[in-house]
Amino acid sequence: MILHFGYGGRLGNQLFVLGYIEGLRGKSEWVISTRLGAALKSIRPLPRHFDCSGRLAIFLTKKVFQPLVENLLVPFRVFSSHQEKHDGRIACTRGVLPITYYKGNYQFAGDAAGLPSFRLRRAYLEYAADILNEAEGRTPLFVHVRRGDYLTYKVHGKQDPSLPAEYYRSAIGYLLERVRDPFLFFLGDEPEWLLSLFGNLPHAKIARRTASIDLAIMSLCWGGVISNSTFAWWGAFLCRQKEPIIAPQFWLGWRSGKWHPPFIRTPMFEYFDVLAGKTVDIRN
Repeated sequence: MILHFGYGGRLGNQLFVLGYIEGLRGKSEWVISTRLGAALKSIRPLPRHFDCSGRLAIFLTKKVFQPLVENLLVPFRVFSSHQEKHDGRIACTRGVLPITYYKGNYQFAGDAAGLPSFRLRRAYLEYAADILNEAEGRTPLFVHVRRGDYLTYKVHGKQDPSLPAEYYRSAIGYLLERVRDPFLFFLGDEPEWLLSLFGNLPHAKIARRTASIDLAIMSLCWGGVISNSTFAWWGAFLCRQKEPIIAPQFWLGWRSGKWHPPFIRTPMFEYFDVLAGKTVDIRN
């Protein structure tokens, strides 16, 4: 059995947690989690996974079960554990009982070979396919923008890790030079900001829907430009990827030139140096 008493976060964060769990659990192993409901409702059902999303269950987990596990059952090696440290590495311990406690967000990718390619629910894919019909035979590409709460974040001592408009303009220009007959679908949490910058672009649509539908739209596109969000990362990972995926080098740490989270980079994408305004090869 696997236990994950997390606090969820948004859809992209939840998918990283699920990806880590699904990559390691046994075929007949049960999973009990809290606050992963958004991810579980977006993908096709996972076997033997029970998510506790009720208020009482979350209260009891926070006040009773989690302290018991972290302060007694894991330290005394009754339960095994996989716990993420501040530097992003995972500390593993072995316990007597066949129960493993997982703690962390697990926002790392590497070559992404160990991550499952989740299947999105059919209803979301069908809705997204209807939206993509507006491309009318052109190559569907997506552009995902994340601002909102990022404006108040601080990463490596630098305020506001949201990406500037110039990153999106340059990355879109780079992509359009390489893709024949493109059609751009703009997604993000600030449609008015998108409209002010890209509302006059030909063969483009600002398609703000629910998070699950936006994820499905990205998965059906052939390539695109992503923001430094875990949600966009998963949209790109699930994408058909017949065309390039452009991503910001250093992710949330682009202002400081340091990767954050430290293991989020992956050779699946082509990276763009935000400050220098050019693509880079992270394999060198």
